[in-house]
Amino acid sequence: MPCPSQTSGFNVPNYVSMGNVMAASQAPGGGLSPPGSMPPPPPPTVGFPQNFVKTEGSGTKTPAAGDSVSSQINQQNGLENPGSMEDLHKKCKEEEQDEIGVALRRSPRKSLRRLAQQRGIFKASAGVATKLLKLKPYRIPSYHELQPQDYNRRLNFYVFPVIFEGAKLMINKGLSNHFQVSHTINMGSVTPSGYRFAATYVGTKQISPSEAFPVLLGDIDPSGNLNAHIVHQIGQRVKVKFAAQIQNSKFQATQLTTEYKGNDFTASCTAGNTDIINESGLLVTHYLQSVTPNVALGAELVYQYGPSVPSGEIAILSAAARYTGTDSVVSGTLGGAGLHLCYYQKASEQLQLGVELETNFRMQESVASVGYQVDLPKADLVFRGTVDSNWTVGAVLEKRLQPLPFNFALSGTMNHSKNQFRLGCGLIIG
Repeated sequence: MPCPSQTSGFNVPNYVSMGNVMAASQAPGGGLSPPGSMPPPPPPTVGFPQNFVKTEGSGTKTPAAGDSVSSQINQQNGLENPGSMEDLHKKCKEEEQDEIGVALRRSPRKSLRRLAQQRGIFKASAGVATKLLKLKPYRIPSYHELQPQDYNRRLNFYVFPVIFEGAKLMINKGLSNHFQVSHTINMGSVTPSGYRFAATYVGTKQISPSEAFPVLLGDIDPSGNLNAHIVHQIGQRVKVKFAAQIQNSKFQATQLTTEYKGNDFTASCTAGNTDIINESGLLVTHYLQSVTPNVALGAELVYQYGPSVPSGEIAILSAAARYTGTDSVVSGTLGGAGLHLCYYQKASEQLQLGVELETNFRMQESVASVGYQVDLPKADLVFRGTVDSNWTVGAVLEKRLQPLPFNFALSGTMNHSKNQFRLGCGLIIG
């Protein structure tokens, strides 16, 4: 619930994003038994094309999410809708372990020991990173990278930088007010090099000045494997999201989410990989309630059933809370997997700060991180930096090259205890 391999053969663990199911992120030895596979949730931002925000590792323009129709609903009791569980920690950061997540999605058969050696970290820390990224092991004969090129996954208020490695070239092209395509070429030593094509379509059903539905997102690689998302709003309160992974002309994973927004609460239900024949699947329910204008409380229930689950079924309950001040946000989640606390502070128009503490009860390990963001609008420059308790320092510099439609990004990270350094640069056109 927190704030961007293709071979078959041996039956070894793979990793896949489970959305916001923090409680389901258990080790293979206990807790939930891993399901077949799960596609990542669709991006939280679906607005197009009025406002634009900066994208991952660049300043690329992408559709920005504005207030939904819930802002137009009269608040009879003076309380606002608290948003979804996905938004609970987003004021603080987008996961700084994104690069580890990309490495696992690129090479899902990679062991944690091998990953730790390549990243220069302890094996236990690599395991914690998979939990923080909401990745969990599962076993299937083959795997398709679940990384849609939807640039609007990362909103502009995230404080923590998204570190990348190697060279990256992205070309964005808006074919109309409703259709956009992109071409991406990655070259690096940690993540495999390759080309990807992505397309985004936004419909004509205007919900707000910055929101329109339906939204269709597609991502395909040269081998023909497809990852797709569909988001549509029914009426003023109900939103439906569907995600699917297609590999070798077969559906490998599916996920359906229905979200209802009331005047002062949000409830959602997600069903993943439901198999009627084999009687297996995963069900996740969220509920977030505004108890005062500044405080929201919620809970998450994860239920999994199937032949591979010990005793046939298992359920885990987690709690969440958030306090919103004038220029600050404090949020936290507590469940069987661990504790996650986040603090965000807007110090000025140019400076934003974030602090995060994540604890894993099983591994008895905690990681504290501090991040900051400096905006220099007159220079068309954004700088994000972070330092954590593992003595890792990272930063990303994003520069808009006016008057050309180019964005240049420079990324660097260093682990002082391991004496390891990685550098990345990217150019985004369009």
